[in-house]
Amino acid sequence: MMSNLDIILDEAFSLYNAGRVEQAEDLTRQVLNAEPSHGDALFLLGLIAYQSGALEPAADLLFQAVKLYPDIENYTLTLASVLQKQGRLDEALTHYEKFPDNPKGLAQRGFIYLLKKQEDFARSAFKKALELMPSLAEAKLGLALVEKDIKSLEKTAQETNLPDAWYYLAKHYRENNHPKKALNSIDKTGLGQGAYLLEKGIILELLNRLEDAVLIYRQAQEKEPYNADILANQANIFIHQGDFRSAEDYYKRALAHDPDNISARHNLADLMFKMDRTAEALENYRILLTKHPNNMPALYNLAIILERVGEYSDAAGIYFKVFISENPPPETEWRIAETLSGLAETNKKLAREFAKGWAKSFPNSPVAEHTLSALEGKTEKNILAYTKKLYDDFSDTYDNRIKELNSSVIKEIGAFIQDKEYEKVLDLGCGTGAFGKAYGKQFKNIIGVDISDKMLIKAEKVKAYNKLINTDIVSFLEENKRQFDLISAIEVLGYIPDILPILSGVKSALNKNGCFLFSVETDTEKPKLSLNGRYLYPIEYVEDILKKNGFKIIQRKKVNLRREKQGYAQGFIILAELD
Repeated sequence: MMSNLDIILDEAFSLYNAGRVEQAEDLTRQVLNAEPSHGDALFLLGLIAYQSGALEPAADLLFQAVKLYPDIENYTLTLASVLQKQGRLDEALTHYEKFPDNPKGLAQRGFIYLLKKQEDFARSAFKKALELMPSLAEAKLGLALVEKDIKSLEKTAQETNLPDAWYYLAKHYRENNHPKKALNSIDKTGLGQGAYLLEKGIILELLNRLEDAVLIYRQAQEKEPYNADILANQANIFIHQGDFRSAEDYYKRALAHDPDNISARHNLADLMFKMDRTAEALENYRILLTKHPNNMPALYNLAIILERVGEYSDAAGIYFKVFISENPPPETEWRIAETLSGLAETNKKLAREFAKGWAKSFPNSPVAEHTLSALEGKTEKNILAYTKKLYDDFSDTYDNRIKELNSSVIKEIGAFIQDKEYEKVLDLGCGTGAFGKAYGKQFKNIIGVDISDKMLIKAEKVKAYNKLINTDIVSFLEENKRQFDLISAIEVLGYIPDILPILSGVKSALNKNGCFLFSVETDTEKPKLSLNGRYLYPIEYVEDILKKNGFKIIQRKKVNLRREKQGYAQGFIILAELD
């Protein structure tokens, strides 16, 4: 005869199966209040928590139920499923393996092996599951995934109509940049789970349907209020909308439910970083890296913060770890160089030792070689390779970077050439075409020369130049047969170890009374390669070498060339005429 508690629990199971989850939960708690170790009640409450996305309490409750009833297959496999969703893959495998001949358990083992990139084990598990249950759709889906066969995946989805098949197909389409196909597939899941709604929200974001994505995420949250991924993705939309306060709140809510959620932790750290809340950003990056020490994006941003606060030695070490990883950000080398420049201001010996090790490990790196030369005060032998790589790597961000550095050189040179018309102009080191864009209308014919083909692609879009030539400026001047009325070299001499060949070439290429307009970084007693990797020339040296080569200065102005860590780089803009 059933006890009163069993009758109440039986009613709770009936309500749960009918979708009346809240009433089922109330009755189940009544049972547990009367008998805290009631295994069936613990199981049902764990199942309800699982359905709502509260994975941690679900796991705790199911652990208790399994401990009381270790031989009930459904209890153990449900616990394994919760552990799997939590990312506790090895624990999940242990519990699935307690019932090794359960086809559905085998299929789930296959999915775990897929996540662990153990494809042979996954294939074996899926095949064994199909031997035991040939119609098992999950195993058919798993085989399609392990074989990376999109046609098989499409066929499985169409034949079985399995929601997970449509879900994985949607993910495949989204990850391969087919968001419209992805949206069509995810809708075929019926959207009965939070995971499906989450995927639809991500797809809608890709389609830039942010308001629709917000509504979908809210539906997902209603189904799984404790799902950290859903909360984190809602936060991501707030970031897009510029609502940083709400984004912060949702990231923190996500982490309250799942402190190990990588996406939420990383994005919260990034948000604190963007908001200049350095201490909080550091704390979150370090929490993340405690459990995921090889998370390269987090390491990279941590290094940026350490560099900003003057912890150059630690920053350089972290940058180097990122640099030797599989796919480092292209600017990592330059970050190392800049950080070593900062380190050299307080500990030149340590900076040199680091640079020596870097150059030794990467003998073909022009950045490492140039950085070591700068730290040792030696002239760079391979300056052309260094300059080309510098401007190639920064071609996409160069114009924005110049704005960030508050460079006023292009604006300042207007006072040197205003109200003057030059028929033939040569722009040496033209870069993205800033000089031509600003003043090209004053010239009848302008040629640009630059060593970086990527920079010239940007200059081409300015449509200010009659011709663009991809070569280094010294070689161009040596082979040039044209004559010009004005030759410019704006922010160029910092990458020239000897300006005499430039002056000789410029002199040969100018018409009578032609002018040479250039900028030069000074603030030095003798020509040298500075710690920041640019060549500096004393103004007295520049004046003397101009005079010796037949030039007279007709106009000059001291200017702030660009912002640096400590104030501004000092220099001059000079207009010199053939005497």
